[in-house]
Amino acid sequence: MGFIIKKKAWPTHSLKLKYVYIYAIFHQHLTMQSKPDIPLPVKFNACKHHLTYILKFNPLEPDVLPDNFCNNYTDLYTGFLSPATIAREVIDQLKERGLLEIRFFEKALSALSGFFILTLSDNSQWVIRKGDNLSRYIHIHPARTGNFTLRFKQSTFKTSLLLFHEYQGKTGVLTLKNVNSVRVRAGLSPISKIEKSKGIGRCYSILLNFAEE
Repeated sequence: MGFIIKKKAWPTHSLKLKYVYIYAIFHQHLTMQSKPDIPLPVKFNACKHHLTYILKFNPLEPDVLPDNFCNNYTDLYTGFLSPATIAREVIDQLKERGLLEIRFFEKALSALSGFFILTLSDNSQWVIRKGDNLSRYIHIHPARTGNFTLRFKQSTFKTSLLLFHEYQGKTGVLTLKNVNSVRVRAGLSPISKIEKSKGIGRCYSILLNFAEE
């Protein structure tokens, strides 16, 4: 199920310090884990878009839980391809089409309104754009309507992920009190109700299912 902080290790004198402590422990843990080896020239932020990777290695990284963009949406890939495999398949397809070199890549994007979509071996769809780094000029992310893509408000995903790690992936904790406690400490507004089939309820259920696989 991934890396879980044991509650007995949390400082108890401050709820805010608890979250600082959790992040510090996770940051230390991440330095010992193998980060996704994304081959050049692809830029793929697995911390934002690859759900399996997020649950296993990177639950509280700032890029996953941006504080300033909580009303935007995040697209999550839920398939079985690893981040590196996704990047390699994109590279192979671009190479076959003669678009891997930056000049041909840029020319193709110019003719296609700045992006195009590739379908990978698992039938997932990926948006291909120009990156802002010369060494990683191929920026990819899951297509919002593609196979194996889930779309959530970032505030919903942030809440669900923090709740998941707060209670170590347990069931029966999706109460309004628990959810709002997490949201307030994360700088989000409280909510008035939870629907199990929508929003936070649906997102938390999906995280539980992924953790069990």
